[in-house]
Amino acid sequence: MKMKRFDDAGKLITVKAVRSVWRGPVGKRSSNATFVGWLPYTKEHRVLAGLPKEHCFDAAMIATRGTMPTFCISTVLVKRCVPDGDYQQTKGRHSQQRIVTGKIQGFRKFDKVRYQGQEYFIKGRMSTGYAILMDVKGNKIDLKPIPKFEQMKRVSARSSWNMSQQPMPSISSRII
Repeated sequence: MKMKRFDDAGKLITVKAVRSVWRGPVGKRSSNATFVGWLPYTKEHRVLAGLPKEHCFDAAMIATRGTMPTFCISTVLVKRCVPDGDYQQTKGRHSQQRIVTGKIQGFRKFDKVRYQGQEYFIKGRMSTGYAILMDVKGNKIDLKPIPKFEQMKRVSARSSWNMSQQPMPSISSRII
């Protein structure tokens, strides 16, 4: 973690000094209940607890204020916000070609589909009957050959949130 901080006189403060400043007010309650710098505090406690670097474990360390959390589940709900619609309506040199934003063969963009036993989201569609698929985080899935609409089954229609349950990243034997 590289960071440069300067004091009021313009003098460079070292990282150790910054951490000690951050660590001080975090554990104390104040009248206005403001906390400064969760990141180093959370990271240090997560490392001491022996948990991997994942967002769910950072959130657990913040919620338990540094004590070792007890996990009663083994799955995590991953959510991603998607736009309401396609904002690019046309393409071409002089915007002469309209881009289809409705359904193509019954599929819309961001629909949840099942293809070869896995659940994906539609990232792009081609009028020839092919689709580009992505995971819940928006990463393109490279599948050869390119999937056809005929081989997909629509699981659910698009909504403003893409949600998927995934197994929790591996931790030793801390799940009850």
